Amino acid sequence: MLVTITEYDSLATDVHGNLLPIGGRRLASQGLTEAGNGIAYNGDTRFVRIATDTSVQFRPSAAGADTDDDLVLANTVEFFKVEPGATPSIAALA
Repeated sequence: MLVTITEYDSLATDVHGNLLPIGGRRLASQGLTEAGNGIAYNGDTRFVRIATDTSVQFRPSAAGADTDDDLVLANTVEFFKVEPGATPSIAALA
């Protein structure tokens, strides 16, 4: 399992100032190789990009992910709005 969480302080914009559904300025990145809690986000983090090679449940801004949290399918990428300084968490699917 590899779940990569990349942190951004904003969303990107096009040449006309329109928001794009991709990250803006990259702040940090962490890789999780097992279920559990990640490292707390940077104090400026507002959005995260999740890329995973395994289907997982993801809780973007609190410890203790379980089956009630967001499903991120294997080999996909998702963006989430998060609270600065919060701790992300993933749970493996049974």
